[in-house]
Amino acid sequence: ILCIELGFSGVCLGAQLKRKLHFTDIQFYDRNTHIAGTWHTNSYPGRGMRSDITVMFYSFSFETNTDWSTLFPDQSDIFDCINNVVDKYDLRCCMTLQTDCESASWDSE
Repeated sequence: ILCIELGFSGVCLGAQLKRKLHFTDIQFYDRNTHIAGTWHTNSYPGRGMRSDITVMFYSFSFETNTDWSTLFPDQSDIFDCINNVVDKYDLRCCMTLQTDCESASWDSE
C-alpha cells in the first residue's frame, strides 16, 4: 500500500492498517523533511502556531492523548501526538521523506 502524505490522515491510515488489518507492506512518501503535514509546513515567526480548535479534535479515536499541555494545542503538542502514534505503530521504517510524487499508476497484478 502506498500513501502520499504524512499528516494526520496519512499517519492514521498507517496505524489503522497495521492495527486492524495487520498490514506490514506499507510505504509512505512526503515532500517535507519531517512528518506532520501542514503542522510542519506552516509556522509563524515569533508566535509559533496554535490550533484554533480544542484537543479533542486532535486525537486519534484509537489512540486518545491525555498529555495535552493546554486546551488549544500548539505545534509542539501536535508534533508529539503524531510522533507518538508513528513510534507506537513502527511507521518510521516505512517512510521516505523529501520526495515528490509526480505520478502513480495502478498495477492490478
